[in-house]
Amino acid sequence: MSTYHEILQGFTVEEFHTTEEQKQSLRACAEILLVTSEDFATATTLATLLLAHTPEGFIPSEDFLDKHPDNHPDVYSSPVAYLAFYLLYLAEKARSANDIAAEQERCTHYSTSTAGDMEVCGRCEDRASIDIPISCMRYDDIPPYHLGCRCRPLLRSLS
Repeated sequence: MSTYHEILQGFTVEEFHTTEEQKQSLRACAEILLVTSEDFATATTLATLLLAHTPEGFIPSEDFLDKHPDNHPDVYSSPVAYLAFYLLYLAEKARSANDIAAEQERCTHYSTSTAGDMEVCGRCEDRASIDIPISCMRYDDIPPYHLGCRCRPLLRSLS
């Protein structure tokens, strides 16, 4: 078992209205991305397989859409593309959690590093000024924060 497996098992994956079995499938696909190839082609293949076994599709929760209105499935070219971007988001979130945890011996806090350009959304920009103690790390506080988010953790030692 990989470290990513343990991290992903801790993720609630509440972005969709899904069964526990479907959530487990999402976590497994994100782990495959992390240990093989974290690219859109692989994510698309995994999304296609997931959707083939989930005829009703993956419907985002109202809470996720309220927080991130541009993450609506209608914005994407197809349900496969939407789910592929979600799998990449979930994999990157697990990678960030792993990076943060690996540095807890040397660092005490983390904040958000944005891309720093005009495409950064207001919510991500607001998070960049918040220092979060590593000991208080929660799923919602780990970048990336939404599909297509380019934010990453910035580790710090605050005395």
